[in-house]
Amino acid sequence: MKIGFISTFPPTDRRASSGTNFKVAQALSEIGEVCWIPAIPPRYYRYIELFVKALAKLVGRKVCFNYTYWGAKMIASSVDVERFSTCDILIAFWQGSSLAYLDTKGKPVIYLSDATFPIMVNYYPPFCHLFKWNIKQGINIEKCSLDKASAIVLSSDWSAKSAIHDLHQPKEKIHVIEFGANIDDKDIIQHTFSYQGHLDILFMGVEWGRKGGDVAVEAVRWLNENGIDSTLHIVGIRNLDKQIVGLPYVDYAGFLNKNIAEEYQRFVDIIQKCHLLLLPTKAECAGIAFCEASAYGLPVFTYETGGIPNYIQNGMNGYMLSIGSTGEDFGRKIKSSLQLGELERMSKTAVEIYRTKLNWGVWQHRMEEIILSMVSCHTYRDENGAI
Repeated sequence: MKIGFISTFPPTDRRASSGTNFKVAQALSEIGEVCWIPAIPPRYYRYIELFVKALAKLVGRKVCFNYTYWGAKMIASSVDVERFSTCDILIAFWQGSSLAYLDTKGKPVIYLSDATFPIMVNYYPPFCHLFKWNIKQGINIEKCSLDKASAIVLSSDWSAKSAIHDLHQPKEKIHVIEFGANIDDKDIIQHTFSYQGHLDILFMGVEWGRKGGDVAVEAVRWLNENGIDSTLHIVGIRNLDKQIVGLPYVDYAGFLNKNIAEEYQRFVDIIQKCHLLLLPTKAECAGIAFCEASAYGLPVFTYETGGIPNYIQNGMNGYMLSIGSTGEDFGRKIKSSLQLGELERMSKTAVEIYRTKLNWGVWQHRMEEIILSMVSCHTYRDENGAI
């Protein structure tokens, strides 16, 4: 079976989208032969996008250009649709805009994403302060994309509800499958929780503000001032403020490129030594970091927002605090969890949740069932006509 993988990034790039693109393609390759079909905007697209965004900025607005009729058509025009004819099925990964204008050559299509356009509006920074016309066009474009799909696979109940209520998709067409950890299985070793009077806390992400870096620093400061000797290990942030880097309870590893063996190994070494993940992210679609933390037995402390409830079960592999909780609130929860023995207990249950739910093997198995069902149905229709 040949799977047409429509995506912006090549399947071999471990850095793109924190490795999710690579892992999705890798899982699909266990199901059939993956043929990458690039959906890369043409060169002139970028210049037009910058011009339109500059005009919008003059009036204090933003434009999500790929979710305009003009931008979506430009991206779609760059896709070599003739390659569709050699594929048995198409997987459109994060192609909510371009799919609307693609001639899929009668092939079954699976739309794969971690969010919908409507729920991103005024939630993720790039989707805030958009023009009303941009929002209207974005919703129309994505609805057209989802209408064209034979099946819709999303990574959370949060995004699935939006597809149903905001984009009017039938429930039976939608499947929720959580993403897995973007770490190789060989690097996931058995983790034994061992607290020797010092707490090592992991923070990882590339967007300091959205991921709640300021809240994490405040939480670790509070812990140190209240009897819990702690270090915050910061991974993924480029050019972190020197005042934060210089704090005595901060270990700054910077951005680590998973395509480089040495940097990938350093990332693995850091996550192995930590006791928990503190990621008070203010906006989140899918919790790849939470999957990775659970794989190593690191309980997660985060906010209850977006798609996170599909990845964190309170008291099992971490705790979700309500939006607006302060660094002190997180510090208090971490301290009480340590003193009550919950961190050690959750370290064990986190691994079990990873093994049974939050891994790419589970994702692959469930995706394979969907793909085989669709290909079988499509083949039957080709041989017997319309059902």
